[in-house]
Amino acid sequence: MNTIHTICIVDDDEEIRSLLSDYLRRNGFSTCTAGNAAEFLEMQRRVPCSLIVMDIMLPGMNGLDLLKHIKILAPETEVILISGHADLEMAIQGLKLEASDFITKPIDDDLLHISLKRALERIAMRNKLKEYTSNLEKMINEKSAQLVEAERQLAARQVVDGFAFGLHTLGSSMSGEQQAFNELPCFIAMHDRFMEVLAVNDLYRERLGNLVGHPSWEPYVLH
Repeated sequence: MNTIHTICIVDDDEEIRSLLSDYLRRNGFSTCTAGNAAEFLEMQRRVPCSLIVMDIMLPGMNGLDLLKHIKILAPETEVILISGHADLEMAIQGLKLEASDFITKPIDDDLLHISLKRALERIAMRNKLKEYTSNLEKMINEKSAQLVEAERQLAARQVVDGFAFGLHTLGSSMSGEQQAFNELPCFIAMHDRFMEVLAVNDLYRERLGNLVGHPSWEPYVLH
């Protein structure tokens, strides 16, 4: 069996608590014990246990009421109910309240072993599911971030490509078919990334000269 779990034993009979603790420790478990519901709840508040072996007949709050309370506070807690009476109705009530199993006293070691194994398997399965879900959420978040970045880069490239196309179209307007470039009432010049003049409009050419092919900074030095 799994040796990492601490199993809490809740029973008002000190001898039962001692016998169960000895058996569980021999099988590699650590244990904690409580004699009634109030003592158990205080202990559970300080050091929560995911697996509990609990007597139904407890002083004060009985085992079924305590089971309801446990399932409200920690629904995934596995609770194995034990009783000195083979009460079928009580067993059914406990299972309806999502107890893991129901064992009658005197407790048979083999039956307890099987009940513990089933409870531990359920705990392990839930832990694996949580891990899988966590990894899946992490992967989705990473993929979403990658997709957003890819879309951002694509949008940036589209802007650059659109701007380059616009410059090309604007430059071609100087062929004579389109006069918008030359008719602008201000100096217009286009430059490339190497800081070289690619094109100028008529007004620019008249006032500053035809500096196509010259460095972009040249007109500011000459004029």
